[in-house]
Amino acid sequence: PPSPTPIPTPLPPTPTLPAPPPGGAFTVLLLGSDERPGETDPSRTDAIIIARIDPHTGRVALLSLPRDLWVEIPGYGHARINAANVWGIIYNAPEGGLGLAQKTVSNLLGIPIDYTIHINFQGFIGAIDALGGVTVDVPKELYDDQFPTMDYGYTVAHFLPGPQQMDGQRALIYARTRHADSDFGRAERQQQVMRAIAAKIRER
Repeated sequence: PPSPTPIPTPLPPTPTLPAPPPGGAFTVLLLGSDERPGETDPSRTDAIIIARIDPHTGRVALLSLPRDLWVEIPGYGHARINAANVWGIIYNAPEGGLGLAQKTVSNLLGIPIDYTIHINFQGFIGAIDALGGVTVDVPKELYDDQFPTMDYGYTVAHFLPGPQQMDGQRALIYARTRHADSDFGRAERQQQVMRAIAAKIRER
C-alpha cells in the first residue's frame, strides 16, 4: 500500500527585531527585484541600497552595492549578492529570502540592518505615481537603444540633461538603464531617484 503523505513541519516564524530607540538612527536595506508582471519564480534583487536614517540630524546616507558582488551567503556558500533572496526561497532558509539577504548584507558590512524593504517593478511604479511623480535632475544625456521592456523585448530609452518630471514608468526606466555607461552609473541613478522620492515626501 502507498505510504501516507508526510505532513510538512512548519518553519519557525522569523523573529521580530525590536524597533530602534525613538529618535535614534536606524538602517534600512532597500531591495529592488527584476520581477516582471506574471512571473512566479523567485527573483533576483538587482538593486541593493543601504540607507542610514538619522532623525536627530535629519541626514540620510545611501550606499549602493553592485549586484555582481561576490559574497558569502551565510550557510549556503559563496555567490553573487543578488542571489541571496533567491537562495533563501528555494532552499527554504529559516529566515526566508529577504531575511537571508538581510543577513548577507549585515555580515558583509559588519553593521546591523533594522528593516528591509523589497519592491518589484510594479510596486516601484505605483509608489512614485502615488506621490504624483518625482523631479530628477539628469546630469547628462543618456541614450540606450537596447533597454529591456516588461514583455522581454527592447526599446529606446533617451533622457536629455536637466530637471525632468517623471512618472513611475519613466522613473523606472531611468533607474534601470545602464547600457549608456555601466552598473555604477545605474546605481547613481537609483540613488538620484531615491533622493527625489525623499524630496517629494518632504514637500508634503
